[in-house]
Amino acid sequence: MPEVETPREEPGLVQQQVLEHLSSLSREVNLDYERSMNKINFDQIVSSKPDTFSYVTLPEKEEEKVPRQGLVSVPEYPFREQKEDFTFVSLLTRPEVITALSKVRAECNKVTAMSLFHSNLSKYSRLEEFEQIQSQTFSQVQMFLKDSWISTLKVAMRSSLRDMSKGWYNLYETNWEVYLMSKLRKLMELLKYMLQDTLRFLVQDSLASFSQFISDACCGVLDCPDDMVWGEDLINSPYRPRKNPLFIVDLVLDSSGVHYSTPLEHFETSLLNLFDKGILATHAVPQLEKLVMEDIFISGDPLLESVGLHEPLVEELRTVIANAVRKAMIPLQAYAREYQKYLELNNNDIATFLKAYQTHCPSSSEVREVVLTHLQEKEILDSSLPSSIIIGPFYINADNVKQSLSKKHKALATCMLDILAKHLHKEVDNICEEFRSISRKIYEKPNSIEELAELREWMKAIPEKLVGLEERIVKVMDDYQVMDEFLYNLSTEDFNDKWAASNWPSKILGQIEMVRQQHIEDEEKFHKIQIMDQNNFQEKLEGLQLVVAGFSTHVEIVRAHEIANEARRVKKQLKDCQQLAMLYNNRERIFGLPITNYDKLSRMVKEFQPYLDLWTTASDWLRWSESWMNDPLSAIDAEQLEKNVIESFKTMHKCVKQFKDIPACQDVALDIRARIEEFKPYIPLIQGLRNPGMRNRHWEVLSNEININVRPKANLTFARCLEMNLQDHIESISKVAEVAGKEYSIEQVGGHQEAHLAPGPRRRTLLGPTPGALDKMEKEWSAILFNVLPYKETDTYILKSPDEASQLLDDHIVMTQSMSFSPYKKPFEQRINSWESKLKLTQEVLEEWLNCQRAWLYLEPIFSSEDINRQLPVESKRYQTMERIWRKIMKNAYENREFDHARFHSLAWAMQVINVCSDQRLLDSLRDCNKLLDMVQKGLSEYLETKRGAFPRFYFLSDDELLEILSQTKDPTAVQPHLRKCFENIAQLQFQEDLEITHMYSAEGEEVQLSFSIYPSSNVEDWLREVERSMKASVRDIIERAIKAYPTMPRTQWVLKWPGQVTIAGCQTYWTMEVAEALGASNLSNQLFPQLARQLSDLVALVRGKLSRMQRAVLSALIVIEVHAKDVVSKLIRENIVSVNDFEWISQLR
Repeated sequence: MPEVETPREEPGLVQQQVLEHLSSLSREVNLDYERSMNKINFDQIVSSKPDTFSYVTLPEKEEEKVPRQGLVSVPEYPFREQKEDFTFVSLLTRPEVITALSKVRAECNKVTAMSLFHSNLSKYSRLEEFEQIQSQTFSQVQMFLKDSWISTLKVAMRSSLRDMSKGWYNLYETNWEVYLMSKLRKLMELLKYMLQDTLRFLVQDSLASFSQFISDACCGVLDCPDDMVWGEDLINSPYRPRKNPLFIVDLVLDSSGVHYSTPLEHFETSLLNLFDKGILATHAVPQLEKLVMEDIFISGDPLLESVGLHEPLVEELRTVIANAVRKAMIPLQAYAREYQKYLELNNNDIATFLKAYQTHCPSSSEVREVVLTHLQEKEILDSSLPSSIIIGPFYINADNVKQSLSKKHKALATCMLDILAKHLHKEVDNICEEFRSISRKIYEKPNSIEELAELREWMKAIPEKLVGLEERIVKVMDDYQVMDEFLYNLSTEDFNDKWAASNWPSKILGQIEMVRQQHIEDEEKFHKIQIMDQNNFQEKLEGLQLVVAGFSTHVEIVRAHEIANEARRVKKQLKDCQQLAMLYNNRERIFGLPITNYDKLSRMVKEFQPYLDLWTTASDWLRWSESWMNDPLSAIDAEQLEKNVIESFKTMHKCVKQFKDIPACQDVALDIRARIEEFKPYIPLIQGLRNPGMRNRHWEVLSNEININVRPKANLTFARCLEMNLQDHIESISKVAEVAGKEYSIEQVGGHQEAHLAPGPRRRTLLGPTPGALDKMEKEWSAILFNVLPYKETDTYILKSPDEASQLLDDHIVMTQSMSFSPYKKPFEQRINSWESKLKLTQEVLEEWLNCQRAWLYLEPIFSSEDINRQLPVESKRYQTMERIWRKIMKNAYENREFDHARFHSLAWAMQVINVCSDQRLLDSLRDCNKLLDMVQKGLSEYLETKRGAFPRFYFLSDDELLEILSQTKDPTAVQPHLRKCFENIAQLQFQEDLEITHMYSAEGEEVQLSFSIYPSSNVEDWLREVERSMKASVRDIIERAIKAYPTMPRTQWVLKWPGQVTIAGCQTYWTMEVAEALGASNLSNQLFPQLARQLSDLVALVRGKLSRMQRAVLSALIVIEVHAKDVVSKLIRENIVSVNDFEWISQLR
């Protein structure tokens, strides 16, 4: 065994070291004395004031016992042998080792003074900020331990032992076995345990401090029961922390209920996560041995041991934190539950609350009651809800909720007044319109005595109307008093109309007096005209009497047409005279004159009527009989013929009786009646021959029955039929015609219009069978074609909208169905059923085809984007399946087209609709396509709703605009055209070459640099949300800097340095402050007003100088605001306002 080396030092050096050690011991004694005295004083103060220092717990004192003997017996001790043994095993025999251990202990003491957590926060913060602060703290400690601390220890060891090249402490030893036997190995083990002990102390002390930190914040809530109810006092909190609250949360009311901006369950998770991360931060510190012994190979990277995650002490502290946080949640949740009664007010919009009042306007008393209710509720709410409250470790910001609810009550009250104002304005408009109508009627110029009398009669009722209107005006004015009570600001139009209505009654009375004199003059003029007209009328009656008497001399039937025309002319004159007689009698009543008797006119009309009936009937009969006998049979309307014969016979029979005293006229009546009686038996024959259902088969049956070859010809007349003696077979003809008519009822659904248009079509119906309704429908479809057009660059085609085909389908389906219900359909039944099925199939195919095309045109540009296909893989696959079917359908349609010569100029290719669409397989394919399209559109809508939920400002964009952005996610600048809709007046963002977003620009070109730049690397909704956050922070920051800079520079420089809105906001802020200070100092007129005048003059001078367009716009707006501010101060001076609490000043702060 090697000999123990004893330290050998120079005498001077030893003396110096002794002095240094004595000085160190002296300092240690003094420090221990100071600490002891401080501890005694501290314990005494805390013990004397337990209430003040309730959060301080003093350690229990151990009672010191006085020894019984003053001396201790010391047994004999083998000091020399023990010294030699100690020297052999001790590491403290060399000053280099002692120095090294002192340096290591000093570094360890530095670590023990550290903390893994920041436990002295003076201000509350968001949970995210709290996590960031704590993470930074233990990350810095971790970096110090792994880098600086270990490096310092390594340097200390190597510098202290570097000169001990041989012996027990050889740093340059290369033999592992020798190293294991050396004291250096023991020294390294000792150091390892020292470092591990230091780490354990650091972790345990930090965890205890962190646990105490959380417990102190939660101390007031630890006794809260799980089912606690907060109570009605929402302003004061009995649950205060010992020091400061840790976290700030916002109280939120929305459609999901009452909750906090940060979910409460996140706090426990976050704190425990920080707790564990703090422990793990000390688990990666390397051991010193490998770093110091550089010449020996040591495998791996051995680490120092630290406190484990599941040690009993750690588990105990973790449980303390978890219980404290859980207890802190109980009053927080109870407090939130108290706000549930405000959910309905918060979540429903104003329109919902006022829905009942929108349909019928309430009375002014109801409005007053509702407005008072809302204003009272607002006052109660303002006084009962806090802006903030501290509950345990939480600082709750309730100001947003309070302001929102307060504004909602205020808005409801204002909207109720708006409804009343709108109703009153409408009522005032109605009143004024009635007055205007009365005024227009008063000034109407009468054109006859009747109009004058009617106008006078109407004017008599005006005073009564005015009473009713004045009552309405009084009621409206009373209702306006309600609005004045609440200081409602009427529009200029409402104000003018309100007072115009009250002025109308006196205005109308003045107009009546002016018009009455004019009416007297008009009456005299109409009287003179009446006398002249009646004289002329008497002369006209005498002439007509002579004309009527002369009709008894007309007896020649050959002049029947001439006499009939004369009779009609006389009839018109008599009718005109009757109307004039009534008119003149009525005017005589109006003038108050005796009524003239015109009885002779009535007798004249009665005497003339038989002559009129005789000659008009005779003339008509002669003309009809000639036409029926000689015109083509196809031109005769059998129904009208029968009606004319019956009416003519009745008239002639009456005339025979009336002319018994005038034989000549009676003979004419007898002659015509005899001719009518002679013709009457032929009516059934004509009706049978003119039946529109007669076809070739019917004519053959008829010919066989009567043994006469009867065929319809163009020149066949009724006279010719009589020559053929067809009148002898009336019964057979009627029977065949009846059958033909019933069969024709089926065909007339489509051919009715053709058979009644003109004599030409009638002739074809009779003389040769026309195509039936089915043939006509098929012929119409031959002209209905599809146009197939290439669509853009898609290599496929689309149909031009077939509106004509859709309309025709509806008409033909109705026609076909009506034909299928006829009992005489049997000859056509199979054809009708087949045609109906074809039409219905065509209708279904056409509808599915157009629906499919409409959806495809919408989705095709969307799914042409790779970004959309990547984000919607399932919908993209369905769309591609559908598009393959669609392209195949359109390709077949295009290949089967024919050139449309009718549209040659447009080079259109077309297909007959009825042939293409009557295909069941085509219908099945189109239905499959539409099902796939429905699923694709549903998935697309859900995807867009997800994006809008992530970034709510996307709700300002239409689906197409949002899809345009999402389809270009690789190009962030694609959002530029849509920024105006997402953000108010934000025209564009500035993208750098690396796409970093650094500035925002208004529509006027004003530039604001963002307080922190954004890199659009994630989803568009995520980085736009960051942009929004940066915008808010930037505006807040620039306003804050502008307000701070205002007193530091000349005002004329300041207004040009900042953006327009910031400039106006800053000026208004300082104006408000200056007015309040001036009111308090009572120098409003002699100091502030001249100052405002000077500031305004400075701005005017500045705007006259050389400025940019943007600066000039800002100054123009600012001058308007400044002029108003100066006027307000002037008004305050005029009204002697001396306090900031006066209403005139408070009203300016709204």
